[in-house]
Amino acid sequence: MNIFVDITNRQLILGENSRQLEPKVSLLLQTLISVDGDVISREQLIEQVWQGRVVGDGAINRTVSLLRQHLAALDSENNYVVTVPKAGYKLLHINKSQLAPTIKPSPADVKKLPLVFIFSLVSIIILAVLFYWLNPKSTLVSFKKTSRITAQFGAEYGLSVDKKANNLLYQQFDNNTLSKQVYLVTEGVNTQKLNIEHQINNAAISPNSQLMAISYQKNEQCQLGFYEFSTNSIQNIQKCASDSFSKFTWHWNSENIYFRDRGDKTQAYVINKYNIKTKRKSAISLPPSHSNLKGDYLLDHHPNENWLLIARYIDENNTQLLIIDSFTNKTKFSHKLAYHIDSLAWLDKQYASFADNGAVYLINVQTGEVQLKFKNRHVINSMDSTVNQLFFSTFEHSSHIFSQNIVTGSRIAINTDNTITQLPKTKPNGQLSYLSNKQSVFQWQIIDDDNISSLSINLPFKLGFDRYEWSQDGRYILLTKQGAIYQIDVKNDKTHQLTNNEIGAFVVNYDPDGNIIYSSSRAGQWQLWLYKVKEKTHKQLTQFGGYSGRIKGNYLYFTKFNTNGLWQLDLINGEEQLLIADVDIINWLNWQLINNSIYFYRPESGVWKYELTTAAQSLILSPEKRFSHQFSVSADEKTIYFVENQNVEGDIYKVPYSINQ
Repeated sequence: MNIFVDITNRQLILGENSRQLEPKVSLLLQTLISVDGDVISREQLIEQVWQGRVVGDGAINRTVSLLRQHLAALDSENNYVVTVPKAGYKLLHINKSQLAPTIKPSPADVKKLPLVFIFSLVSIIILAVLFYWLNPKSTLVSFKKTSRITAQFGAEYGLSVDKKANNLLYQQFDNNTLSKQVYLVTEGVNTQKLNIEHQINNAAISPNSQLMAISYQKNEQCQLGFYEFSTNSIQNIQKCASDSFSKFTWHWNSENIYFRDRGDKTQAYVINKYNIKTKRKSAISLPPSHSNLKGDYLLDHHPNENWLLIARYIDENNTQLLIIDSFTNKTKFSHKLAYHIDSLAWLDKQYASFADNGAVYLINVQTGEVQLKFKNRHVINSMDSTVNQLFFSTFEHSSHIFSQNIVTGSRIAINTDNTITQLPKTKPNGQLSYLSNKQSVFQWQIIDDDNISSLSINLPFKLGFDRYEWSQDGRYILLTKQGAIYQIDVKNDKTHQLTNNEIGAFVVNYDPDGNIIYSSSRAGQWQLWLYKVKEKTHKQLTQFGGYSGRIKGNYLYFTKFNTNGLWQLDLINGEEQLLIADVDIINWLNWQLINNSIYFYRPESGVWKYELTTAAQSLILSPEKRFSHQFSVSADEKTIYFVENQNVEGDIYKVPYSINQ
């Protein structure tokens, strides 16, 4: 026979016997029932039973003890409330199906109510509804003054805090040595560098502050694991790809690690869960398309609920925010947001914060309502929250463009502004173009002799890291956005959408006739297609994969999406052959075909030239460590332009916030 729970009358009922519950004991029981057998922490009990008021362990223990006494008085054979060490409490043998139904008054009882009372009650309800709909909703979360925590030379990033905000963990990039270090701040004042044997790539401290999840390098192999502070030991979880940059978050029970991972840079990030007790790993998320290279790229676990917050990449200006059950993997809420989310963190059950560039927003995860809360001058690249404090790290970097004479090796700086300059391209007339955020948003800059001018064009979208291509006459710029191909008429300041986004175009290049070669995965695999602009027709060019291609004569030269190499395809007979085996797939961005030469980048050595007629190869640029693998060779093949990253700066800040319920 089961025990039934009468919430209305605060009673436990078993057969003919019943127990009257105290108000707090009844609230405790309701809270335990609401989680359907999951473990509930003491912090959750404080929030839901004591409405967040400060209470000692004694008050919680007494209330739990009273509930156990009531249950034992009805059934002494079963243990109903179990203590889970270091996690909280769990209710057994009672679930939502054992809640006694609410007894409704009979029609006769309703008739006995005074008519005036009924009219008054109806009026109050109507007024309440009108007040709710006609009055704007007040902001429930308010942020206070921001204070800086760190100010080292370099950039502090990848922060995480424990449950009580007693320990803050972060990584630091040193501009002098170009190396990474891990630091731990305890009690807000003591900062120590952690001397760990291996190079740590990323880390996150557990809520109980006893462990940290890490990705690290060991014998040139990337490993995922967790580090135990008390023993200074590492337990491995799995190996990871060298180009998989892991991020971590912890379940509030400090037993489950959630992390993003990918097989290599041609695959999207997915979210996995690892239980440190059972040593079991399982997949949590699966992005819908393999063509999405970022996939599920940000994550944060709720501090009290079994909710996991995930940012899923759509494009540079749009993100899907998912809230899923971290045990059942079921999606609870999903919102498409017109923001580029750089970092995110839970605040409470209803609210989370996220950053787009330097702006911090508040989102109601249930409704999707977004509010701008405050702005920072620099990009916010990581954040975490606990005990009504939001911690975030900023990131400021710049990059410069250099030119180098291919014959003499002499080099000069083209641009030394404290801005981000990227994606240099040489126009057919010899002018250099590049994207810069000098005006706070990215715009094209054109260099003509010694003059630099901005290309002011009214665009229906924002520019970011967008690969682009100039037409042979220098009048048009070609690029893709959200799978559609756009052609910008620079002369007349007009933007034309040439195709819809259903074709899923990504890398685009002009062919010698002004038609467009583009890559698309709509056939199930990345292939190259030819779009004839006048006829508005599409023709598939490759059958065995293709990602970035250019046509010369009767041949298509191209790279593939997930296989190193550069191929040649005879467009007459369809024969395909491998020309250069070790062309890294990263070359999709800016490999070039000029006259009878192919220019490409080898990560271990630099930019190389390959002669089509003789198959001879020569190194034309041996870059320094700050080289960002973005380059462009001039049409006369005498000059190479390239990008180098400059010093990075970034600090950690703390901002208290309050939630008014």
